[in-house]
Amino acid sequence: MGFLSKFFKDKTVGKTLTVDDFEWTSLESGLRVSENKAFKSFTQESTLYSCIMILAQDVAKVPLVIYRYDDNGDKHRAIDHPLYSAFMLGPNDYQTAFDWKEHLIDLLLKSGNYYAFIERDWKQNVKHIYPLQSESVTVYEDTDGEVWYAVSPKSTIERSSLAKYEKYVVNGKFMIPSRFIFHLKDRPSGNGVVGASRVSDQAAIIRLSLNQSEFQNSQLDNRAIPAVAIQSKKKLSAEAKQNLKSGWENAHMGAHKAFKTVVLDEDMVLNPIKVSANDLELVSQVKLSAKNVAKLFRVPMSKLMDRDGATYNNNEAENSSFVTDALMPLCEKIEGAINKKLLDYPKHQAEFDFSRLLRADSKTRALLISTRKQWGINSTNEIRQEEGYNRVEGGDEIQTPMNMENINKPKESDEDA
Repeated sequence: MGFLSKFFKDKTVGKTLTVDDFEWTSLESGLRVSENKAFKSFTQESTLYSCIMILAQDVAKVPLVIYRYDDNGDKHRAIDHPLYSAFMLGPNDYQTAFDWKEHLIDLLLKSGNYYAFIERDWKQNVKHIYPLQSESVTVYEDTDGEVWYAVSPKSTIERSSLAKYEKYVVNGKFMIPSRFIFHLKDRPSGNGVVGASRVSDQAAIIRLSLNQSEFQNSQLDNRAIPAVAIQSKKKLSAEAKQNLKSGWENAHMGAHKAFKTVVLDEDMVLNPIKVSANDLELVSQVKLSAKNVAKLFRVPMSKLMDRDGATYNNNEAENSSFVTDALMPLCEKIEGAINKKLLDYPKHQAEFDFSRLLRADSKTRALLISTRKQWGINSTNEIRQEEGYNRVEGGDEIQTPMNMENINKPKESDEDA
């Protein structure tokens, strides 16, 4: 018996429904990640915070475009498609396109899953996409193998977006069919239905980095180390000590007073305080922990403002690797979910436009543009639009060198000529 027939049958007899009535099985045993517990306890870890912020904002600034594909494989921007403007402006009334993509990646990386409710009109066309908090959603499977999402609204926005579907309410939860839920997974879990969180899976690495930061703070609070000590062979009064300290700081503290000549009385000795080997070892351990956290997200250290050993060449290579290894997998997850759930694939497809992020330096780009134009890969107008310029008359023609010919075309002999 299908869900709806059983649901309405039970509603007719006035029975109070429970999850047990449907013999549903939770698909989240041992996998559910609480955003509050798994992430918020780590919010003081700066590398983790920075990695998620970098990925979320970098994905958000890449345009998400709907293309229409012709039978011959050519593609065009489907500016007349309803979702084209939704992904350019925003998929709901309170989020811009940038806000939505940034929020999506933020929730996805924190909790391992991103859920959103798909509102459709009477023709089943997508009208809006409303984000749901990860803690609001539990995933179930019924006896027919269908996947359902139990949503317990945590906010007025969530409750109002689901208001039209009160017929699906069971024990205060909206039991929503999978066709109405936009679901992304950071990493696939054992059953492939619910995602796993890399933050939760690698909590030990993050906790170690956080503990090291707390240990450093504790050292500063409880074992302050001065830069220099002035030792006197004579016993000084408290007032003399204070005067000596104030005089030294007034004369020698500050960048503009660095490296000035120091003259001491014969009964005084200047003792600079050196950093111990243990302190230096802790600094290196903290750097190693930061690298381990960055590895979880494939974020290069140069993106985290750590420029040690950075050169122009390896920095450019790191940026290219960051796009292909860190950003593209996340973007392809989004593209796949949109194509499967929201579009009439393969006629229409969603694609992120990485052209601006993958741009080379101006000299290399000029050479590339010249080559593409010379060998007929792009027209003048295509190149101008890519570079942010308006089209020009006659710029749609593809041009090639006059000395090019078809290698399969038989050559004319001198007699034929």
